[in-house]
Amino acid sequence: NDPQREAPSNEIQAVAGCAVQDGEENKLSLYVAVARANKALAIYRISEEDLTTSQRDDESKQQQSPTTTEAFTVHKTPKRVSSLCFAKVPADTNSESSKPL
Repeated sequence: NDPQREAPSNEIQAVAGCAVQDGEENKLSLYVAVARANKALAIYRISEEDLTTSQRDDESKQQQSPTTTEAFTVHKTPKRVSSLCFAKVPADTNSESSKPL
C-alpha cells in the first residue's frame, strides 16, 4: 500500500439525497447520506424550516454562508462505501405508506 495514495480519513467517498414530504403538515425534508473514507456513514435531515431560517439569517447578515447541520445518525461500515442511494419501501406489509431508507 502506497501511503501517498491513501485517502484522508474525512474525505467524502459517496453522497445520496432524497426529498420527502414529512407528516400531516406536508413539509418537505431533505435526507442526505454521506460516506467517508474512514468508513463512517452519516445521515442528515434538513427540514424546510432549517432552510428558510438559514436563508433569512444569510439575508440579514448580507453575506452567503453555508448551512451546517449535525448528522442525526452515524454508522460505522465494515468496508468503505463507494456508492449510495435511497429507496422507498413499505412501512409494513399491510400498508400503502412508505418510508425512505
